[in-house]
Amino acid sequence: MFISSCQLVGKITLFETNFYNDGGSKLEAVCGEFRSLNDELNAQNIQFVWATDGPGWHTAKQPLEEVYNYNYYMLDLGMLEAGALNELTW
Repeated sequence: MFISSCQLVGKITLFETNFYNDGGSKLEAVCGEFRSLNDELNAQNIQFVWATDGPGWHTAKQPLEEVYNYNYYMLDLGMLEAGALNELTW
């Protein structure tokens, strides 16, 4: 796991990156935690970007989709490789 932050155009942005090889109940918990973190950070005017990938997500598609539909910035490796960060409105 890697957590980093930067400040762009006067707004702080927090990046969380991870890769899961294995599935299981931990991934459902992670989804709930990052959804809550997104709310907490947005309340403080901090943007949250979550980049995650890995075969472990194949066993947790529903919780992942729920977070994807809820969190504004959620990316996978393919999106990053395609330059998605350059397309985001900061």
